[in-house]
Amino acid sequence: LRHVLPHPIPSCSLGIVYKGCEQHVLLRTRENDIFKLKNQLDELKTATTGGGLGSEKAIQRIVELSKKNRDLMSQLESERNNSRKLSNKVNNFNNQEVQRKLKSAHKAKKEENSMNGAQDNEKILKERISSLSSKTD
Repeated sequence: LRHVLPHPIPSCSLGIVYKGCEQHVLLRTRENDIFKLKNQLDELKTATTGGGLGSEKAIQRIVELSKKNRDLMSQLESERNNSRKLSNKVNNFNNQEVQRKLKSAHKAKKEENSMNGAQDNEKILKERISSLSSKTD
């Protein structure tokens, strides 16, 4: 709803300026200012309450931005899931690698122990043979 000026600001004719005319002009300028402020207030009200073309544009922009925000959030969630999957794969790979290294180290340790055991057995057998040969003499 636009406010309409009741009458235009009159100008003093023939260059004659008197006090009544000055007050009349001041009054009309104030009425003009009030009129403009009322129009601005009405525009703001319609923009915020959902009426008028400006509010339709604002609502349309809000809807567009909401859709864009929703799309970006879904993309972000997708990227987070992919990141988690890749992180799990890396952890699994690292765990498998550590297990392989432990197994190979354990196997090497077993072989070393068996080699030491074989050498120990060889020493024991040599001692037995030498003790038996000394008894037979």
